[in-house]
Amino acid sequence: ALPPWTKPRPDEETFEILVEGLTELGRHGADVGACVLLEPLNRYEDFQVNTLADALRLVEAVGMANVGIMPDTFHMGIEETDIPAALRAVGPHILHIQVADNTRLEPGHGSYDWPSTLTVLDEIGYEGWLAMECGLSGPAEDVLPTVPPLLRRR
Repeated sequence: ALPPWTKPRPDEETFEILVEGLTELGRHGADVGACVLLEPLNRYEDFQVNTLADALRLVEAVGMANVGIMPDTFHMGIEETDIPAALRAVGPHILHIQVADNTRLEPGHGSYDWPSTLTVLDEIGYEGWLAMECGLSGPAEDVLPTVPPLLRRR
């Protein structure tokens, strides 16, 4: 089905189901030494968890250190009105980050504000990976070398 979504149940019931499922996954993850990453998706792909605040509410309800948030810059560019503030609000719960420009191509091939995002990640002390989840605007050997200098953190 395409948006607008027809929600299958009330929001609070969906919330309870997600907390139950994330808790079960978190327990299993803890048993095997793995993390569970919750990635908010934009409204055109999902209706349940669209913003970092949505994810934070769930992660806090679960209350397990191995259940965290995986921001994706492409989705944030659609859903967040203030990306730096949204990242600051969830900072301690970020376990991994996916990056793509607003065009869904490699960073630097769109209009996403990389400096403000990278500044906030430094401010909140995020030291994890930035993993590209995107298409490429040209041959990999031509476009990929442009990304590390853009994303290099101080």
